[in-house]
Amino acid sequence: MNSYVIGMLEQVYGKDTFGHCGGIECKFACFSGSYALYDNTNWIRAGEAEDKTH
Repeated sequence: MNSYVIGMLEQVYGKDTFGHCGGIECKFACFSGSYALYDNTNWIRAGEAEDKTH
């Protein structure tokens, strides 16, 4: 599904404009649960760095 959506968006915004985007199809319960935990952890950690400067 995600490949289809990215393909449709690239038709509007140009080829490879969504090259940095990725997705995963969650078909297996053990992998899906692990990936969801990993993905949410990254999302939370990304929010921690919003107002920080290096």
